[in-house]
Amino acid sequence: EKIASRKKSTMSWFYGFKLHTTCNENRQIVALQVTTASVDDRNPVLNLLKNLNGTVWADAGYISEKLQKILAKNGIKFIAAPRKNMKKLMTRMQRLDMKKRQSIKQVFSVIKTRFGLNCSLARSIDGAISMLMSAIMWYQTKTLFFNS
Repeated sequence: EKIASRKKSTMSWFYGFKLHTTCNENRQIVALQVTTASVDDRNPVLNLLKNLNGTVWADAGYISEKLQKILAKNGIKFIAAPRKNMKKLMTRMQRLDMKKRQSIKQVFSVIKTRFGLNCSLARSIDGAISMLMSAIMWYQTKTLFFNS
């Protein structure tokens, strides 16, 4: 109660935490950060992408011109899905880039459904962290054995 927070998403209100991750081209998690629900999605981005370069695909919650400029200075091409209220005129290359983003969404789907994070019944913060770390470890083990 004293750690989790309440936040309104595009779907509805929720109470708890958010998991932010960075994945490589093999869908392996290379960085993660857990924040309370009320933390802006853009806040953990610089920390998650520290020491990385290349292209990054992100959800609409991560859109920020300022963030995009900072990342560009660090050698990172930042591609985010458009928000619902934005014009969606995309070039063919941008459309292909957005399709790559879908493969990353599968990472979250697998972690939530197959490894038990979809319905967390933890009774303490230690229990919630244990469930999260267990799900992440199982997912990482799966990607090591089945992607190589």
